[in-house]
Formats: sequence, C-alpha cells, structure tokens
Amino acid sequence: MSSNKIIKPKLHHVNFNTNKLQEMIDWYALVLGMKANFQSSAAAFLSNDESNHRIAMINTPQLDDDPNRYQHISFQHHAYEYDSLNDLLDTYFRLKEHGIVPLFNLDHGLTTSMYYVDPDRHMVELQIDNHEDWAASTIFLQTSEDFRANPIGVEFVPEEMKADLDSGLSLKEIHKKSYAGAYKPETPFDFSHLTTAL
Repeated sequence: MSSNKIIKPKLHHVNFNTNKLQEMIDWYALVLGMKANFQSSAAAFLSNDESNHRIAMINTPQLDDDPNRYQHISFQHHAYEYDSLNDLLDTYFRLKEHGIVPLFNLDHGLTTSMYYVDPDRHMVELQIDNHEDWAASTIFLQTSEDFRANPIGVEFVPEEMKADLDSGLSLKEIHKKSYAGAYKPETPFDFSHLTTAL
C-alpha cells in the first residue's frame, strides 16, 4: 500500500568516473583516510567509516578530461566534516607537508571550510560546524541576515587561525574574528575566475 509519508534516506556515497583510478585512490587515502574495501582494474569502493563504501570510482580510461567542465552546469563539490577546529587545522598542516593545499579557505558563518581539488579536478570541502551543534547552525542558516547578505563568507589564512587556537582562544572567539575578516589573506582568491582555476 502506498503512503504519502516521505521516508528520508541518508546520503550513502558518491560515484565518479575516472581515468586516473590509482591516483584518485591514493589521493583520497591520504586526504580523507579512505581505504579501498574493494579494488580491481575496473573499479574501487572506498570508505573511512563503518559503511561498505562512501566513494565509488569506475575506471573509464576511454574518457577525456573536459577543460571546460566548470563552465557547464555540473556537480560542484562534496564535503566532509571534522569534530573540531583543531582536527581541521591539523589536517591542513599534514596535507601541506605532502604538497596538498586548499584552493581557498572560507568562513561561511555556518562552517569554517577548506576547499581542495582532487586529481580529477573535483572540489572537496573539509569543514567544521562553527556552531558545534547542527540545530544551532540550522537556525543560523535560516535566520542570519549576515549569511543572507554574504552566503559565500570570508576568506582566512589557516596559519593565523592556528596561532590564535594555540594561544587559547575558543572556537567561538576564533569564528567571531574570522567572520569579521581578521584572518583575511593579503591576496584574496579571485572567485570570478573559479571556473578556470580548476
């Protein structure tokens, strides 16, 4: 019997076609701690938690890279949330040692976020919830005039944020400074060129 009740599923995984299968597997292992629960010459299924997979990759060597992909309507990014600002910043410095740095960093008001680019030029957001509570951040999203005026947010320099965290400032204090522009980079990212930067 049918019902009008919507049963809400949870997002389980994303799937990519790739012509760089091993490079993609290695990148997600390094960046997100993903492990291949299955891998063959045709595909890989990766997870970093109890699920069987969170990312699937289909090996499609016959496909060409599209240099104009981000000038088309497309999937823009996928995001992963850490439990604390310290975890996010520790990840930033760990990846930096491997030559992996964000394209840009933003305090959205809602989240503090770093945007990376994988080997196939998919954008990957690493973030924390600035409100440390999804109910509170949902209220912020629904009611904040600051967010309505500027949903993109304010850029920040992770090294400056880390210095304040190490000095004993709380997430609330750091977010307040960040959202006010205290950690802005000397040279801002030109978001009008985002489609050509990827």
